[in-house]
Amino acid sequence: MNAQTARAAQARKFVCGLAALVLFSGAALAQVAPPSPSSEDPFAIVSSTYTNTVAGTTITGNVCFTTGPAVTPVVVGTIGPCPAAAGTDQNNAVAVLTSQACTSIVGPLEGVIIGANAPGVFPPGCYTSPGALNITANGIVRLTGNGVYVFRSTGGAITTGANSQIVLAGGACAGNVFWTAAGATTLGGASSFVGNIYDAAGITMGLGAALTGRALAFGGTVTTNGANTITLPTACAALGSPTFMITKVSNGFSGAFSFTGTNGVGPQTITTVAAGVPVTGTPQTLTAPATITTITESTPPANFTLTSISCSGLGSGGTATPNLAARSVTLDAAATALGAVIGCTFTNTFGVIVPASIPTLSEWAMILLAGLLAFAAFVTMRKKAR
Repeated sequence: MNAQTARAAQARKFVCGLAALVLFSGAALAQVAPPSPSSEDPFAIVSSTYTNTVAGTTITGNVCFTTGPAVTPVVVGTIGPCPAAAGTDQNNAVAVLTSQACTSIVGPLEGVIIGANAPGVFPPGCYTSPGALNITANGIVRLTGNGVYVFRSTGGAITTGANSQIVLAGGACAGNVFWTAAGATTLGGASSFVGNIYDAAGITMGLGAALTGRALAFGGTVTTNGANTITLPTACAALGSPTFMITKVSNGFSGAFSFTGTNGVGPQTITTVAAGVPVTGTPQTLTAPATITTITESTPPANFTLTSISCSGLGSGGTATPNLAARSVTLDAAATALGAVIGCTFTNTFGVIVPASIPTLSEWAMILLAGLLAFAAFVTMRKKAR
């Protein structure tokens, strides 16, 4: 392999590496807002038709319907007609959920990988699928962190298999979990589900399924099949102060990289151990929410150039503005909202020089250049003809 071929191969590897980083950072997680409090909040079931034909279901929370069940379940709360505002409130809530900026996901939820998390582990954020949102039989999904979770299907149903589970960890709260779908929701037998389901296409619970949340199907049917439990979620803790983490990637070589910041982002140094392998620094709590915050990389080690900055976990509607020349990124006030879990990845590349802007030719210069090239070609052809 000659030197020119070797350089071309290195360039291809570099471009592929950058492409991989772009794909990885594409799962940027935006913090999301819950629907506003409404007349549906005290209700475990809201439906036009509530169907229950077998004894054994227990509901903690109010139940409302237009057409009631053949067998009345045990209800710890009120049971009867729905509030006049229920339909409007449900439509408004769905509008809020469908307006969120979301991360696109595909496949059974227990197999989805978000960032560096294990399969099936979701941090707070909004997640959308063009098809069904499903958990297979015995599948386990973990929601980790104090924040708002939105799951929505734009072209399918919500379906969980028998004995599947949704587990809350790290301060996640059932009242801050929201689901909505284009198709009906079906919870498998003996499954354990968490969150507020908004689904006018209908909600059906299999034998022994448990829901910690709300089955809200105004305009549709809610069906329980015996030995079900529905429990209103308890009040959730206030969203915590925004936090921030830096992840460092150094392509081509390793090194020590130092950072400073404002709004409580203290100085820290992150040392990479291998080329292309991300290393995450210590999480820091921002001093004040909803405050413009800037993070700056100090002068990098010799022969390293900062080639990209990408951020995720911003507050709803927030933006991160990179400035590669200044080696910094600025988070606006919306990005640092309460509950935001912000992570920014700074990528440096060894031995790459970022070129200055390429000068361009004017129209007349292009005409002159074309003329010179044509004249040179003419002269060459005359010489060959002799």
